[in-house]
Amino acid sequence: MSVATLLPWSVISVTGPDASTFLQGQVTTDMRELNAGQSRPGCLLNLKGRIETNFYICPQHDGFLMVVHNSLQESAIARLKKYGVFSKVDISASQLKVVGYINPTATEFTLPENSNESTANQGEYWLRLHGENRFVRLCDPKQLEATLGSDTNNLATWLAHSIVAGDWLIDAQAQGLYQPQELDAHTLQGVSYQKGCYLGQEIVARLYFRGQLKTSLKCLKTSVLQPLDITPQQAVNANGKSVGEVVAYDTLAGLALAIVRNEHDEVQITLANGEVTQWLAQPFVR
Repeated sequence: MSVATLLPWSVISVTGPDASTFLQGQVTTDMRELNAGQSRPGCLLNLKGRIETNFYICPQHDGFLMVVHNSLQESAIARLKKYGVFSKVDISASQLKVVGYINPTATEFTLPENSNESTANQGEYWLRLHGENRFVRLCDPKQLEATLGSDTNNLATWLAHSIVAGDWLIDAQAQGLYQPQELDAHTLQGVSYQKGCYLGQEIVARLYFRGQLKTSLKCLKTSVLQPLDITPQQAVNANGKSVGEVVAYDTLAGLALAIVRNEHDEVQITLANGEVTQWLAQPFVR
């Protein structure tokens, strides 16, 4: 089945002769890896090493394109401009739209074969994400098919695949809550421990070199396939104690993405009506 849906994501353009070196000092991604044909996830952090926004980034002809959640585009641009005043960079909102595809049908040119790769052709860009045949397409609004976004089930299907892949862009509600390792950014090649300094880098490095992270991102599945009253940051429990929290969910698919203590794979989530639902951690599909 091929799925295409307009995503609630926006694009930031960072161009200019200093674009790569400027971003190298701002983001968790190693910009030296972003040659033509590549893409990467990454994060902008605050001083406490927590995510202000995470993104996907790929090269464009004179710089880079960053894909972020709609609700964080404005704050991400303001943050980048604050630190970009002494660099030769131009930072702006792009008019490109973001379409998510699962198992895309044939296109006019070859799609990326592997995760974290990209292709560009005639002003549009395709990025292959982690997961089973997950792609995003950045394109001019005039290139959008008329039917995109008309079927809300398409968006639900995309989000379910994102949960199964453990690859999630936060929105404004989650801003400042998570460290990049908690969202598995290091596993997805979105964090480099071999690059220079960036805001929050000391916290990220300390977690890595001291091995202090006691939780991990997990895909949870339940046999209850119906709308459930679950919210982001809701507690995940085991043995009567909180052992984590929900990041995202699609209860119609019986799925939740959660940060859970490493030793717990069988957990419970208590609904608003007091019902206790059982969940089991599943391997990510990457």
